[in-house]
Amino acid sequence: MNRHQVNALAPFGLNDNVLMFPVSSPIEIKNPGKSFVGGVKWVLCNRERTIAAVLWRNALLLYYTHPRVMLCCHQRSPNDVFVRGENECILWKPDSSAVLISSKARYLFFYSVAVDVESESYKFIHDKDTPRPDNIEMVVRPNIPKVTLTTSTVVQLSSRAVT
Repeated sequence: MNRHQVNALAPFGLNDNVLMFPVSSPIEIKNPGKSFVGGVKWVLCNRERTIAAVLWRNALLLYYTHPRVMLCCHQRSPNDVFVRGENECILWKPDSSAVLISSKARYLFFYSVAVDVESESYKFIHDKDTPRPDNIEMVVRPNIPKVTLTTSTVVQLSSRAVT
């Protein structure tokens, strides 16, 4: 498989709790909350493979891939999911500045993704009096970027495609 075919595979879910990012071996990610409906629908990394978008039926989560840390989450209300449909598919903009989600009710959700790599909001600090952490990834990796996810546009597709 070439790089583009791997990027198009979805979902990478082995079951509801184990995911395989296209950049590493299978890992387990806990369900972030009881309000997340069903299992994972889609997993897709950006072009640089630094951020993975995990799509649920009613939510979008962005994870930093090394170390594996959830950066942000956007969850739609139950009423919005009823009116506009469950999330179905996700695409990254090639420059990683935006994400597009399609729903079963023929809506498109455009989200802008702002990544601030200079921010130190997630900087790991280790106290010399405490034992070293077990996760060596947290010690040797650079700062985890600050990510802002905002809804930019919601579009309803009114006509069906003709083939």
